[in-house]
Amino acid sequence: MALAREATLTGAPIIRPLWWVAPTDPEALSIGDEFLVGDDLLVAPVIVQSARSRDIYLPAGLWRDELRARIMWTAASG
Repeated sequence: MALAREATLTGAPIIRPLWWVAPTDPEALSIGDEFLVGDDLLVAPVIVQSARSRDIYLPAGLWRDELRARIMWTAASG
């Protein structure tokens, strides 16, 4: 509901490209198979048939791995 409210007030989309949180990060600008729900939830679907995992790219910042319940810090690329 909060994201829908934000979308109506600011025009920001609920589903956002990765570069939304890292507009100057060249890697984030080139990634088309990861996306955000709001600014806080990164989605990286497994899109290769029969694959059970995949590599992901995290823009610089503090991220929480919900599956493993750990916090990680990533530095700026380049």
